[in-house]
Amino acid sequence: MPFNKTTYFGRRYGEIIRRMFVAFGTELEDVLLRGDPKAFDQMKSSGKLPLGQVPILEVDGRLMCQSRAIQRYVAREVGKYGSNNSEAATIDEVTETCDELLENAAPWLYREQDPEKKAAIRKEYLEVKGPHRLSYLEKKLQSNPSGYFAGSNLTLADLAVFNILDILNDNMPEVITAYPSLLALKAKVAADEKIAKYLATRPKTEM
Repeated sequence: MPFNKTTYFGRRYGEIIRRMFVAFGTELEDVLLRGDPKAFDQMKSSGKLPLGQVPILEVDGRLMCQSRAIQRYVAREVGKYGSNNSEAATIDEVTETCDELLENAAPWLYREQDPEKKAAIRKEYLEVKGPHRLSYLEKKLQSNPSGYFAGSNLTLADLAVFNILDILNDNMPEVITAYPSLLALKAKVAADEKIAKYLATRPKTEM
């Protein structure tokens, strides 16, 4: 079995990678950069980070960077990137929409410090930016009778949606209440035995 090691901060772009390893029963050494503010700086100065950023994934000594590339690599390795090009395209559509939901949330989650500007950005997300993409995902999910986004089993797309819903539920729960199909998927993923165990024992982190 290959040796797998990932390095990142909290949830955000690293969590989907972790959950894929957990859900599909593949061993992973997870290095969580928190508690020691110098750890990331030391990694950067060591030259180990190809682009000076995380997440990274090491597989038997080979170092990979870029979160989306890592996610796709792992999904292909465990057979969860769709059974054909059409399903793979659906997975890409869904995961990129989740990326946009996360990026649009970033200003009011942690980037903007001015209270008034932060409140205005949050309001726009709640009323416009969030619903625009969440309603798209809701319809996309409803179009597949299996209850998953692509094919008839859990894929990268479902884990990406779970991740963004998990983050939004912790920070703006009211924005996801109008999407019963997405919430049903979230509950189904959380009920998976391996994922449930991981969620119960994972370290507490922001984002």
